[in-house]
Amino acid sequence: MKVEQRIGRIDRIGQRYDTIYVLNLCYVDSAEHIVYGRLLTRLMEAGAVVGTQQVSLLPVTRDEFQQLAEGQLSEKALEATARQRCEEMQRRTRSMEISPNDLYAMYSRQAEHLSKERPPVDMETIWETISTSWYLRDRGCVVMPDVERQAMIVAKIPDVVDGTLLTTSRETFERGLPDSLISSRFATYGEPVFDRIVEMFNAFDLPACTRRITAPLPGSGAELIGYAVTCFDEAGISSCRLITSLHDLAHMRINEEGVVTEEDAERLHDELVHLESASIPVSRIEQINLAAARHQLLLDYLIINGLLSSRKHIGLGDPLFWREITALEQIGEDTCRREGSLRIPRIPVLTARRITPDLLFDLALPTMGNEGYMDAPAPLIRAAVESAMRLADGMHVARGTLTVDSFLNHLEKEIPKL
Repeated sequence: MKVEQRIGRIDRIGQRYDTIYVLNLCYVDSAEHIVYGRLLTRLMEAGAVVGTQQVSLLPVTRDEFQQLAEGQLSEKALEATARQRCEEMQRRTRSMEISPNDLYAMYSRQAEHLSKERPPVDMETIWETISTSWYLRDRGCVVMPDVERQAMIVAKIPDVVDGTLLTTSRETFERGLPDSLISSRFATYGEPVFDRIVEMFNAFDLPACTRRITAPLPGSGAELIGYAVTCFDEAGISSCRLITSLHDLAHMRINEEGVVTEEDAERLHDELVHLESASIPVSRIEQINLAAARHQLLLDYLIINGLLSSRKHIGLGDPLFWREITALEQIGEDTCRREGSLRIPRIPVLTARRITPDLLFDLALPTMGNEGYMDAPAPLIRAAVESAMRLADGMHVARGTLTVDSFLNHLEKEIPKL
């Protein structure tokens, strides 16, 4: 906020200049420098979500500040580097954005797809079912004459107060009836009044012409439900059909004298199982995504562990973590720009082989030995560096004091958790 206010006090209505330069200076390793770095990281993360925005904090590293102070780096060179990084950040953000025209086309296709595949039960079919039920009318329930209000006054429903208003209209539910103090209830699953009506009908045994069929959904604890129903076709011939939606009952002539045989039930059960295999429950998708995310994070940690450990072993690494991670980030970008990938040593082969099926790309791993190497492209190096930075931020250690050894010890404890 301070940075934005500084800009706002200068770049304001009435100023005469086309270009305004706002320079924010801070001492290296000061509290303001630490906050500066954190703000830059958070702005980059926010930009990945909300899209391109103006850059208020220049992406300049601590080492570059030091080189500028010592005269090893010129102001023009530093400006060119910062400008190049800003443009790269904006290019990355734009590459993740979707144009308005593409978004409109996507939502149009989605709406068209949803209109073709209606849910098994919707508000229209619920209202049609309860409003045309002779059984409910015989019990004393009254459908209100105003068709648009879609309202029914219920009576003689177990555990429900007589005179309760039941509706499938959102407007009626929110506003109620004119000049009426009757409380309204929404006719949907989970609403106690509607659930009492469903339970009342479920208390009756199904006729011989109908049989309930279920198929479990693996990994979800739920089940797919259908009904085997005998009905007449256009030629008046009786057959047994699988019903999985209230919409299937439209224009259907049920053969109330028919009987669902065991052979019919088994055939339609296989048909229901086939429907289940063609769909993936949301819970299974969530489990797959969570496993993939854990394994991707684990690969990030293995890459950082391999890079930090190997540089420390050969004496090239900086003992301070934030200096070393900044150097690794630059090395990764430069090497991948020249050679297309960076070779990562000391990768545990068995662990990497277990998580390979859940990753977005294939890993070339050696077939022998406990440790090996892998060639990582630039996006993977970038993801590993960012994961290491997030893990280091979570340690709540001052940037100037966090060592590579402390980070590696913390990393060794995090890897088994994944």
